[in-house]
Amino acid sequence: MYRLVLLFLGLMLIYNTIQAQPVKKNVDEYHHLIDSALGESDYEYAWSQAKDLLQINPMDSIGNLRMIPILYSLHHIDDFITQVKKVYPIADSAAQMLAAFSLARESREMTDSAAVWHDRNKVVTEALRLNPNNVYTNVSKSLLLSEEGKFDESIQFIDKAIQNSDTETRPGIQLIKASLYSDFGKKEEAINEFKTLITSYPEFENAYIELSNTYRKYKMYPDALAILEEHGKKFDRVNDDLPKKYYILREMGNKDEACALVEELGSSYSDIMDDASQTLGCSFLLAPLKKDGNSTYEYQVISDDKEYLFTVEKKEGTYAEGNMQMNISMANDDGTILQSTVTMNKAALDTAHEMLNRFSDGMDYKLNTTTTVWVSRSVFDDITKNGKTKINADGTWRTFKLIPYEDDNSYYYGLFTYNEDTEKRLQLLHLMSDDAEHYEIWINNDRENPLIVKMKLDFSVELVKVDE
Repeated sequence: MYRLVLLFLGLMLIYNTIQAQPVKKNVDEYHHLIDSALGESDYEYAWSQAKDLLQINPMDSIGNLRMIPILYSLHHIDDFITQVKKVYPIADSAAQMLAAFSLARESREMTDSAAVWHDRNKVVTEALRLNPNNVYTNVSKSLLLSEEGKFDESIQFIDKAIQNSDTETRPGIQLIKASLYSDFGKKEEAINEFKTLITSYPEFENAYIELSNTYRKYKMYPDALAILEEHGKKFDRVNDDLPKKYYILREMGNKDEACALVEELGSSYSDIMDDASQTLGCSFLLAPLKKDGNSTYEYQVISDDKEYLFTVEKKEGTYAEGNMQMNISMANDDGTILQSTVTMNKAALDTAHEMLNRFSDGMDYKLNTTTTVWVSRSVFDDITKNGKTKINADGTWRTFKLIPYEDDNSYYYGLFTYNEDTEKRLQLLHLMSDDAEHYEIWINNDRENPLIVKMKLDFSVELVKVDE
């Protein structure tokens, strides 16, 4: 996003602020090289070309404009400020441009936030010196102070921005003020500010949305739904607001209504379906796996850049009682089929922490201390009660930890075909080893049927079809 902002600002300056100057072929070439480098975010090369161009023609307006985002991106803040004032000799214009850059965010904030804040604050300080009444300069200073936790000073600057704003920009800045109240936990002040904004500017759509978000933040769910409904009717966005309505219903614990809404939304909202399957367990989304009787599970295996179909036919026995009997086959891409049989007794299903994940053709495996395709109750209980467990999945003991759903960035939700229905899922527990390998295992979140749905070891396996 930061790079896009800089590129946009650069283009805005070029095309909206200057008059094109007569150019020669070599100057055009410099312009092309600089633009290409900026497009690739290669600021060092852009800088070298801009310097060469300006050495040839110090008055080249395009080169001087390009130098502004280049210097800012390279964090040469003093030179950046000097360059802005050179290109924009009128104080108010320079202040406006400095403020625009100070509002931009960048990726290095993740690792060096203090330095980034210092640079932005330095830019704003100079902007305020040039024009203490500039609207965007005061907005930027307010936001910087809020990042420092200085609420009162932050409000002073946002109020000054509001005071100096025109009728077009004022609602947006008042929205920022209301959001600042919310960010600092001042619930009543934030709500009142949003309500005042809606009363003063009833056509300002964002105020309705942010008020609903604020109600939701403070768990005032009926109020959040009410203002969302008002927004939908007033701006003809009832259908657009349905996803927001789902999350409010989910958070207020209204499972039945939330699941009904998801079913109404349909498969075009697959992200909401995924969320509803995992957080709510909406029955229409989940595959009703049988705990006894015959079942066939098909997995896709990828190993050494080759794909295989791994099929498990459960014939007899149940997870609860043990003596689960299975026929296992693996079809190679050359047509070869490897087959073996497996029986797991109750002791293995109750206590085992070792897994059998590789099979030999023609073998008859009797598992007493090892499981395959399923994990044991002991593993399941460790994970659900303690958040971690020991598993030996490949000959090495590793600690696997549960990844909470809200922290899970795998974006895997157990989607597979169940009895010809291609849109079924399972609620999952996602485990990851805490070593350098970061092996992963996803299991069905059911103590009586903790089927392995997916694994990523030195090979990967994923459930793609179930027939029952």
